[in-house]
Amino acid sequence: MPILLEPAFAELPAYRPIKFLLSFTSTLAAPFENAVVTIYKDTVAIGPAIRFKSSSNSPGLAPATQDYFFEVDIQKYCQDLLAPTATLPTIFVNAATNPASNVVIENKDFHGLFRIEITYEFIDSATGLLTGFPLVDVSNDFDVYTASRTQFEQMDLEDYIGTLLAVDTKFLTKSSREVDVCQTDNFMLSFINPNISGFEARFFDSAGLLLDFGVGISGATTSERTLNVGLDELAKCTWVLGFPVLPNPLIASYEVSFGYYSPGVYLRQTEIFTFNLIKCCPLRELRLHWLNLLGGADSYTFSSTKDLIITTTAEQGEKALSWAIGSTTPNNKSDVGAMKLKSEAKKSFELNTKILTNTEASWLSELLVSPKVYAELDNTLIPVIVQPTVQSISRHTGKIRMPITVTLANDLIIQRI
Repeated sequence: MPILLEPAFAELPAYRPIKFLLSFTSTLAAPFENAVVTIYKDTVAIGPAIRFKSSSNSPGLAPATQDYFFEVDIQKYCQDLLAPTATLPTIFVNAATNPASNVVIENKDFHGLFRIEITYEFIDSATGLLTGFPLVDVSNDFDVYTASRTQFEQMDLEDYIGTLLAVDTKFLTKSSREVDVCQTDNFMLSFINPNISGFEARFFDSAGLLLDFGVGISGATTSERTLNVGLDELAKCTWVLGFPVLPNPLIASYEVSFGYYSPGVYLRQTEIFTFNLIKCCPLRELRLHWLNLLGGADSYTFSSTKDLIITTTAEQGEKALSWAIGSTTPNNKSDVGAMKLKSEAKKSFELNTKILTNTEASWLSELLVSPKVYAELDNTLIPVIVQPTVQSISRHTGKIRMPITVTLANDLIIQRI
């Protein structure tokens, strides 16, 4: 049995080890040198093959044999194949940047189905050459996601995936399941259950009475998917049940869930997210979206203070002033002696939160470390960088503010001289 041990779960985070233990028994006269591993992502071989040296060996059960063991960890390669790129990831579904924002988007850039195939190489005692052995071992298939699990969490994602027709699928976020949003806010919900085929939105008035509902089809069956459930975005959806009339000024809150849909029937399969509509002040507020540690999208509106700051840098050069010899007006009053060179400027927002609980601050701390953060400006997601900070995320009083500075990822474009 060349593959002795494989990952114990079928759904794995890309930022924890994805390890295999291989073994091979050979005669002492033909020492095995390498396990040659080919990684497959979504049935496509990712080359070139990777050679792993034997990590240990011991005498075999049969006379004159040796057991060779190989430890294979493909975590680094899965990370590289699923790493966020400079482009806008698909989890950030937005009308201005994605024309299909009113349908469920497949997050193919943050998920892959992986397996490995292994061959072996030994040293031929007759020729002394490294020679391939005519055997191919194939591992199980594993769903790998752009997710991380901390030391105190489960090392897999089974607690988020759920099972067919059971209401146990969780969304890829650690935020509260009841949030305040403006009608125009974008809000992305991601999940990783391939059995889900529909979603439902239920709309309520200020007294909590059901006004309307709608069921839509989620379409594809890729494991990880995202829908923008902002109220204005839901107004663009194509409904197969309920056909709600949106916008509706009587709506005070709404709920969103995902589930299994067959013609005329919707069975909820996820938890419910509740959204309370509030009035917003654009001069005071800025909404940020970021890639969280579960590989989903999180959002938060900084509503306490918002200052737009410009930071400039430049170098200065000098040259002699021009002089017209013999002229009655020999100098040019508009000539430049000292000049600004290499002028650069960045814009940034200085933001602050309302008073947070310890739970809210701990969740929001993922924004501080995220490699992908976007500010929602004029219904467009603009890339920003959260500047380094030292921030309290748990306090004995349970009351915390989180001031941060976010810098626009692209500098101002300035003329050169």
